[in-house]
Amino acid sequence: MTDYAHIVPDTLILSRSPTSAEFCCRSWEDALLRIDEDGVPSIETRTRYGHQDTVPIAEWEGRVRVYRLASAENGVKALSVPRLRRDLAEGGGLAKIIDQGLGDLDDWWDGDYTDEGAEVWGAAEWLYGRQSAASLAEGLGLTADSTTAEIEAAAAECEAQAKRDGVILVDDCLSALRRLLVDLFFDK
Repeated sequence: MTDYAHIVPDTLILSRSPTSAEFCCRSWEDALLRIDEDGVPSIETRTRYGHQDTVPIAEWEGRVRVYRLASAENGVKALSVPRLRRDLAEGGGLAKIIDQGLGDLDDWWDGDYTDEGAEVWGAAEWLYGRQSAASLAEGLGLTADSTTAEIEAAAAECEAQAKRDGVILVDDCLSALRRLLVDLFFDK
């Protein structure tokens, strides 16, 4: 038996554009389990645009096997890293099947490693919540005259609060706060 858990990254967030599932999807990421021609597995992400069905020639010819672990087509997703590592560890279901040559993967595997309990947000969406840009800036103590250090400190505190709340942010609060300040104070 082989332990493949090392191929799983510490976090795996799949994005889509636009981030909100309320809008038509232009592009999204899929998380893939890829087994190359030498039988070496890896976890990869692939960006898809529209409903294209193109694949690399090695996959089309069957020399490389690829299985979708999760997709962000219907909204940003976080993968369940502990579950994926458990299944890829020595003796786990995916590890056994990889070692056996993937013969019955399609029969065993449910094909979705999405962490349904994860709360995944775009930083701007999470920051705004149901408040206006002006209320958010005021609550954070930010004005048109705020220094870079003040904006960075507010962003760091927002990211720390998200972590305390168990929220996974797909982008950073600093960029979101900078956009907020430009929109609020300079684009009039």
